Amino acid sequence: SQRKRKRIEQCFGWGKAIGPIRQVMVQGLDKVDQLLTLTMTAYNLTRLRNLANLRPQWVQ
Repeated sequence: SQRKRKRIEQCFGWGKAIGPIRQVMVQGLDKVDQLLTLTMTAYNLTRLRNLANLRPQWVQ
């Protein structure tokens, strides 16, 4: 439970430190939801890039 919580809070921390969700500049629930989705998608792409670097060289 604590490990999974760390994983969840890590992505929100990234979104606040690097992404634009620290201070949202849009109004409305739909726009904020869209911004959060876009930010978390960017975080997932960043994670995928880092995970791809961890693969062994012989795996193609």
